[in-house]
Amino acid sequence: RALMERLSKAERPVVLVGIEVQRAGLADALTRLLEAWRVPWVSTLLSKSVIDETTVGFAGVYAGDRSVASVRQ
Repeated sequence: RALMERLSKAERPVVLVGIEVQRAGLADALTRLLEAWRVPWVSTLLSKSVIDETTVGFAGVYAGDRSVASVRQ
């Protein structure tokens, strides 16, 4: 609930998907949430294959300063 409140108040919400999602066995649950929320999301290089990149909202791979401009923004 707290997460949904923060997302709804954010000016430019984005979800950063890390490898911890896979390690905790939450990939399917997060995929369902991303599809329902329809917010942009990015993965880290290590978690690139955790959530299918065809899932709604995928914006790219976040790699800090080495990310493409559209992902950094």
